[in-house]
Amino acid sequence: MRYAYIDFLRGFAILLVVLGHTVQYVTHPNSFDQDVVFRMIYSFHIPLFFFISGLTTPMRSISSDEFKNKIFKRTKQLLIPFVIWKVLSCILVGFNEPFYNLFLYPDNGLWFLWVLFFDYLIFHIVLMISCMVYPKPFVCLIAAYLLLRVISIFVNICGFGMVSNFFLYFIIGSYIGQYKGKILHMPHKLSTIIVFFVCFMLFSSFWYRDINAIPSDLPYWVCQLNKILVYRIMTAFMGIGLFLFIMAGSASKLGGAKLDWIGTRTLGFYAIHQTVLWLYETEIYSITNFFEFIQPMGLIVSFLVVLTITLLLYQLFSVSKVTKLLFLGME
Repeated sequence: MRYAYIDFLRGFAILLVVLGHTVQYVTHPNSFDQDVVFRMIYSFHIPLFFFISGLTTPMRSISSDEFKNKIFKRTKQLLIPFVIWKVLSCILVGFNEPFYNLFLYPDNGLWFLWVLFFDYLIFHIVLMISCMVYPKPFVCLIAAYLLLRVISIFVNICGFGMVSNFFLYFIIGSYIGQYKGKILHMPHKLSTIIVFFVCFMLFSSFWYRDINAIPSDLPYWVCQLNKILVYRIMTAFMGIGLFLFIMAGSASKLGGAKLDWIGTRTLGFYAIHQTVLWLYETEIYSITNFFEFIQPMGLIVSFLVVLTITLLLYQLFSVSKVTKLLFLGME
């Protein structure tokens, strides 16, 4: 059964991605790490995407044939657009590095697609092994996550560090996915939302993406706090929980917001928007940046322009089956 609130949540998440990247690359390219909007978004928005991906992936073992079919499908959905958009960006920006660096250092491209593919792959491999060795899938997945974290201390090529980092959110999402229906009908949602809101505001107030970007006038403990992995994980889960319950509680009221329509097209939006951001930053922003004098109009205008161009390109690529597969990962 498909739950609309999950599509709303996914749609909301991709809007956060576009907004966060607009702050990072357009409106505050030199000071985004100090921007409050940027820090709050980045404290949880990518973990939210991996959580949602897990939420729609059942925690069950599959046959070898089903495994091959799913991995083939994910290859078309994730890896083909990952490569195509990187090639396109190299054509636009220039080939200033060896092409194989795309795979050795995928964080220079649409790394989310790459990392999600391997988290999905590892998830199913662990479940298949669990079925034969120790039939407690959640325990085996957490053990695999811990092992990956240890390995990532010594190996950090091909995006392995990011694969291990975000695997936890995928696992927890899959586990929570068993209760998708119960979340929708859960009583006392308002009180739950308030608790998550207070906790998220408290946790994210001190969160920084880059420890080196923490202002020197802040207390020493803020820097130390951001070095604690548990703190960063808890901050992400506070944001995830907050908007999970907001969307579950507002599903019946969001039908006209088109979030569900966007939510079923997030991978395409994600693949397109970074190239749009580059074009906007280099070719269009100079025309609209007079709005910077009226904060936050500069951010709002830039966000809406980038989102509109992304939507138009999505519609354009959807016309042909070939472009739909290559650029959007859709059949």
